Amino acid sequence: MKIGEIFKISLFQFSKYNRLLLAKKTKVFIYLVLLALIMLLGVAVRVSPLYFTYSSIEKFVEKECPEFAITDGKLTCKPYLFDEPSANLYIEIAPDKTGEGELPKGYSQAMVITSTDMVIRNNFRVQRESFKDIKDFSKNTIVNFFNKYEKKLIAGLAILLFFVFLIRLAFNALIYAFIAFVANIIFVHANLKYGDVYKLTVFGGTFAVLFNVVVSFFNISIIAQLAPFITLFYVIKGMYSCRGEDGIVIETLDTPADINNGNDDFL
Repeated sequence: MKIGEIFKISLFQFSKYNRLLLAKKTKVFIYLVLLALIMLLGVAVRVSPLYFTYSSIEKFVEKECPEFAITDGKLTCKPYLFDEPSANLYIEIAPDKTGEGELPKGYSQAMVITSTDMVIRNNFRVQRESFKDIKDFSKNTIVNFFNKYEKKLIAGLAILLFFVFLIRLAFNALIYAFIAFVANIIFVHANLKYGDVYKLTVFGGTFAVLFNVVVSFFNISIIAQLAPFITLFYVIKGMYSCRGEDGIVIETLDTPADINNGNDDFL
């Protein structure tokens, strides 16, 4: 069975989900790779407007980053204050002060920077840093760094994100497959092994992945949390198509051409 056909069946042809059971392990892995690439493409599309606006990270830093320098353990820059209670975010840069600044109460995300120290609160975690422990650097240091390593950093980040997405998809499929396997035992009653349910879960996550990519453009995290339920809905619907009236798994293909499609051709 070709990847394109698997994609089409996974997306909206519940009645043909029984055919997905014929996919080999290598095809399941290739499909996981495809889904991870779709997620990576979604990230690339989201950040591309910003990247094309400045044409490079180097120019973005050069234009948007304020002038600053840390020399001999002291920060020099212009004062800055961002106070947004509705977003639970507070940022204060006070180069005219010394020592550790006091974090304001009532903010889950807060950062106070003086000429000598930096204090950051991230929810319940507080991190402190003294500039005397940091080597001298400035805005020009960052600009020069991206000028030299930008392409390697982008490539490395893309590879890292790809593997993070791939591992997350495979791990989540294990969990969702277990839930679906229990559901199968309780009320679906299809003659499926856990490995079969895992296959259906990988393929059944197609719409959820596309859904998450689209929703991410609108930054609506609550809707994105529906993805696991969408996957489970697809898997359970698919399991019903994998059984006859007596609960026996249907694995019979209709034509010799369909049998040939059970091979591992990628296209």
